[in-house]
Amino acid sequence: MQPRTPQLNHATTSIAMDATQEFGVIHDQEPDGAADSAPEETITPLIEASEAYPVLEERIFEARDEVLLGFRILDPATRLRSPRVTEAGLETWGDLIAAVSARGVDVRILLTDFEPTVATDLHKLTWASVRGFHNARAAVDARPDATRTLQIVAALHEAKVGKMLRWVFWPLVWFRVRGMARAQGMQTGALLADAPGLAPLLGTRDASTLLPRLGPPPRLRPATYHQKLAVIDGSFVVIGGLDINERRYDTAAHDRPSDETWHDVSLAVTGPICADARAHFIDCWNREVKPFNQRVRRLRRFVRNMPALVERMDPAHSEPRPAGAEVGALRFIKTVSRQRRTLTEFGPRPAFMEIEQAHIDAIRQAEGLIYIETQFLRSRSVVQALVDAARRQPELRLILLLPAAPQEVLFEDATDPPHRHGEWLQMRCVDAVKEAFGERAAFFSLVNRYRQSTTEDRRSIDGHPIVYIHSKVFIVDHRLAIVSSANLNGRSLRWDTEAGVVWEDIKGVRAFERRIWDAHLGSLLAGREIDGNNAELFDLWREAAQGGPADAERRPYVAAFPEDQGRDFARKSWFVPDDLV
Repeated sequence: MQPRTPQLNHATTSIAMDATQEFGVIHDQEPDGAADSAPEETITPLIEASEAYPVLEERIFEARDEVLLGFRILDPATRLRSPRVTEAGLETWGDLIAAVSARGVDVRILLTDFEPTVATDLHKLTWASVRGFHNARAAVDARPDATRTLQIVAALHEAKVGKMLRWVFWPLVWFRVRGMARAQGMQTGALLADAPGLAPLLGTRDASTLLPRLGPPPRLRPATYHQKLAVIDGSFVVIGGLDINERRYDTAAHDRPSDETWHDVSLAVTGPICADARAHFIDCWNREVKPFNQRVRRLRRFVRNMPALVERMDPAHSEPRPAGAEVGALRFIKTVSRQRRTLTEFGPRPAFMEIEQAHIDAIRQAEGLIYIETQFLRSRSVVQALVDAARRQPELRLILLLPAAPQEVLFEDATDPPHRHGEWLQMRCVDAVKEAFGERAAFFSLVNRYRQSTTEDRRSIDGHPIVYIHSKVFIVDHRLAIVSSANLNGRSLRWDTEAGVVWEDIKGVRAFERRIWDAHLGSLLAGREIDGNNAELFDLWREAAQGGPADAERRPYVAAFPEDQGRDFARKSWFVPDDLV
């Protein structure tokens, strides 16, 4: 099958949706002829999944030529939220993808796979999604008018641990694999069906009994595809930090138990940047086609019902625009790494660190206020840039929003060395920023206004359940914003594959920042200019954290970041690379 090339230059229309704001950018001065060929640029912030999911569902439903989806997690069982789509008789994302591909739209899903021996549960989740989409597609394949256009890659990042280190870790991996086999009652079928990546590591003593092989050790994969990117018909992109499953769905109220809350931000955009996003997806896809097909052929010897082989995409008309050709308010940025060719290397070789550099460049330009929402603050390079900026600009202030603790620590009770080392590294970064900024830096978390407990644990602050912060937003002086899939840690900025945008537009960024602050501060912000006195705005955040949930219109509310709990949990590990966490 020859993949289609979508029409990239057709005129785009404004994005119409409820409960969101759209910021159109009009370019009055264009070179001769450019006005006819350059698509209109629109930028629509999508705050929480309750805004993002319906928009994405509708655009996929309306797709004419091509749907490209690159996500860390994309569950076909996720319920559809758009009334317009559900009125067509579709209920889940599996139904949506099957229906769109059945009418001839090329659908490519680049789904993150995970190291099966270490991240086994995530590996199982990936392959459950692969099976789910193929099962949904099979339900319409029997139709005489159906065409086969759905292709899925479960992508294992190319970076592998050096050969010598694989043998060092092999005893630990061997015992872990043996434990998983025993937990399954040593039965071949269930374990290999759920986690096919374990198949090469397991032998059989008889027709049904599993035993871990004595060697060779597996090719451990420390990096992943962490991006969250959708490109539809080459002219519409959703990009940011939000994956797609029921766990990630939340509303602006966040009025649910802590483990069901999920604050996240994405952008829906049209315009010239869509060509860059599409070219990036195609590059990722084509790099993964050969190794994925090889894995499928190899695993077919052990596991039934493996997915179909996939094809490369035609790179024609998919090149990113040349440097200096950016038109509009948006610039596409990415993190990409490659395999190192050494015997003892643990992590990959960074190839593109555009997201890290964009943050550092923005910090160097900052004069009055930096606002950050991030899941982690562990990047030494970004923190050093913040420290330098604080010393250079005596009036510069910093507002930083962090979750009370990492998701695995909060909801999975993780206590292993990598998580403790990550907390240690984060507290070092927090301390460095606080020392440089002094009273000009403030760290916050979000919690629900409903007090539920008098017992303190990491899931609550002052008895109020936490709201989990997963967003990746960086705003400087109310005029420049970075929205991406990347956290401020070494893994996101140097190892994993990430995607994002730099947005430079005073009017648009100011309105975007206002929407976020309205959600967090509510009526406390009423009547105040978002780009007014930075000292006054900074004090407003502190007032919000001190005031508590007295304001009935605010759900959630701002609370001080619980540093003491992080310090108690933190432990440095000499064997855990900083960029791993």
